[in-house]
Amino acid sequence: MDVLQAVIGAAQIILMWWFGTKQMSLMRAAETANPETQQRIRFRYWPLAGMAVLIIAAWVPYFLRIGEPERVMALQAWGGMPDGCYVVVDGNKLQHYSEKYNIYLACGLSNPALDQGQDTEIAISSPFTIAKDPIAIKATYPSILLDKFKTLATSNPPQPSSLWHTIFLFPKKGDISRIKRTADVREFGGKLVNSCEPIE
Repeated sequence: MDVLQAVIGAAQIILMWWFGTKQMSLMRAAETANPETQQRIRFRYWPLAGMAVLIIAAWVPYFLRIGEPERVMALQAWGGMPDGCYVVVDGNKLQHYSEKYNIYLACGLSNPALDQGQDTEIAISSPFTIAKDPIAIKATYPSILLDKFKTLATSNPPQPSSLWHTIFLFPKKGDISRIKRTADVREFGGKLVNSCEPIE
């Protein structure tokens, strides 16, 4: 729940309660007043009803979002090195998952003829704890991926290459050895974390 929304909601409820107690005091005083004064005091309850409607309306967007996958922009930097790939992740944006999950980096060689999620020739990092500070993660290329880069670099003419990067959450008690491709992450209880995409 958004903290600011909760604070505003609590303030609205307190204000409505205060207004209600004031009106109750006026109504008790009106019992001995003339009919014209009684009618005027009853009319003052309309602001209270309006306030209640506004409070309910303010919470409608929150309830509509319940159950939706969370969207975050946790990836701050990424790139490649001669022996691996790296990312920097804003761990503060993933604290909701810190108790049950570790964070990992997966990367591979971009291939327009192959679905990225089905690529099995990929690098996967060791597990990292989701700290509140920026998290630098490196994944070392397996030999098969290194050979591919070398083949592209030594071909005549040299062929360009590009990397894809994916960060994912995986249960701390899960068996990471079962992950052979990024498509396996969700199947075995993990969550993919791509910038601006839902975490699911």
